[in-house]
Amino acid sequence: MESLSIIIPAFNEESTLAHVVERIDHALAGEKVPYEIIVVDDGSTDATARVAEGLERSNLRVVRHSTNQGAGMAVRTGITAARHTLTMYVPADGQFDPVEIPRFVDAAQGVDIVIGYRLHRQGYGLVRKAQSVVFVKLANMIFKMRYRDLNWVHLWRRQTAGALPVESSGVFMQTELLVRARRAGMRIAEVPSEFLRRGGGKAKGSRPGTILRTLVEMIAFAAKGTDA
Repeated sequence: MESLSIIIPAFNEESTLAHVVERIDHALAGEKVPYEIIVVDDGSTDATARVAEGLERSNLRVVRHSTNQGAGMAVRTGITAARHTLTMYVPADGQFDPVEIPRFVDAAQGVDIVIGYRLHRQGYGLVRKAQSVVFVKLANMIFKMRYRDLNWVHLWRRQTAGALPVESSGVFMQTELLVRARRAGMRIAEVPSEFLRRGGGKAKGSRPGTILRTLVEMIAFAAKGTDA
């Protein structure tokens, strides 16, 4: 039977984290898949760490970064800590509906990576939507791919895709892992996913510093070519 490690990277998500964990437990209550939840506190400066430590569950672990290292590094830390056959990234902001988790697990049969693609961008303004579209088109063009989304929820098979070396510590991490998996001949599936409005806190993906870091990491990785 497949088992699942759910990674929740959290940076200053004190207002949404507990609700996200509760929704995951509720969504999987009737499912037969064994699972664990790994909260990675990425150097939060608010009460995120305290909230995470207060979530007393036998299947939940908290890993902490002493300083903010980036969304990609938080996911990488979670993958390293995972104990089950499948690892899945779930955002801490409440914009992913955990009832979709079984869909990702089902799609993982016979493949190494499952990519969720958002059916819409609820809550995104025109600028944020444009940023998202440009990134996907640019990454697909540079790396000769044709995926509908790159930075949403992903699921990795721990012994194959989850074992690949990855250098990016920022938002580009998921795309880098995907490119490396393709080069290694791994199997990849896409599944549709809803996109909910943020439950609280502030979005961080559209900050100028985050965008610049993503572009720098993407260009540096592309410059290495197939030797990366």
